[in-house]
Amino acid sequence: MACSNTFGLVTGAFLLGFGLGEIPKGIWKNADWASRQKVLTHKVAKMAVKLDDAHQEFSNAIVIAQATSKQMSKRDPLRPYMNIIDDMFLQMLKEDPYFKPQGGKLGENDMDYDSDVKSMATLRRQLRIAREEYYRYRR
Repeated sequence: MACSNTFGLVTGAFLLGFGLGEIPKGIWKNADWASRQKVLTHKVAKMAVKLDDAHQEFSNAIVIAQATSKQMSKRDPLRPYMNIIDDMFLQMLKEDPYFKPQGGKLGENDMDYDSDVKSMATLRRQLRIAREEYYRYRR
């Protein structure tokens, strides 16, 4: 008898600690429409700010890639690597024709790319990460 009581108490405490208490709590929180609207409005505003920041970062990465491509001559030994970055950029525009880079600005240290393979890889990585972050917040 003592074992069954102990089992019941432990099971009840376990279930209350891991979600059984969350159901009434969630119903209680969702019952007040005014507070729920405030919470959802706040979440939407935070996501809009994150999307705007990601769009700005993506636009900056595009401007940097285009400026680097314009500076590089056609006979530069690193031109094949820049062509890969340009092809990646063109593919991104084909996948999403509605994306328009806006307000991309060059900072003081944005054009500090050396003429080596490592800097081209850094440029490509920056463009890819900015694109992934933008589409993460867009969806």
